[in-house]
Amino acid sequence: MQWYLIFEDAAVEPLFQKLDGKQKVLVLSAYIYRQAKLIKDFDHYYGEDLFGLLVRGLTSVILGENDAIKHVEQEVVNRIPDTDEFSEQVGAYAQNIMIALDYLLLYMLSGDVSDMQRSVDMTLQNIDLVCYEVDEAYDERKVVEQEVLVVLNIINSIEDISVGLYSDIVTVQELARKYML
Repeated sequence: MQWYLIFEDAAVEPLFQKLDGKQKVLVLSAYIYRQAKLIKDFDHYYGEDLFGLLVRGLTSVILGENDAIKHVEQEVVNRIPDTDEFSEQVGAYAQNIMIALDYLLLYMLSGDVSDMQRSVDMTLQNIDLVCYEVDEAYDERKVVEQEVLVVLNIINSIEDISVGLYSDIVTVQELARKYML
């Protein structure tokens, strides 16, 4: 699955495009955060603390402070799990999430929309992996429909958030709460 299947969907694209930059970042942050359990599973299995880094990364994105984003981005790059070293499935999940986070951080630093799209693509890699793990013959069309609904619901939930709360990781967690993997 890729960005265009979800974010260029006829129902999603016009709503996403109406959002301001901060709101778009909130949507993307929540979309990544909904996979937090996969990072926690990795941390539990390998005794790492990537969940803390995920939270710091998303917090820096929400705050939008370039110095903090640069610092966290370097830490993320240095801590992306190598699946040769972390060979269990949780290693692949964690690798994809951390790469997705890195692309989101790079988007914040450069404004390059292709980094935003790559972030979503890496997040969707995990959706594919999880679905395949459950059922090798899963219906991708149904999964795409489900992901479109998740993104639509997150976008619609943003309308209920006051602008002053955009700088809070709790907002990201709340947006993702109903849609956790």
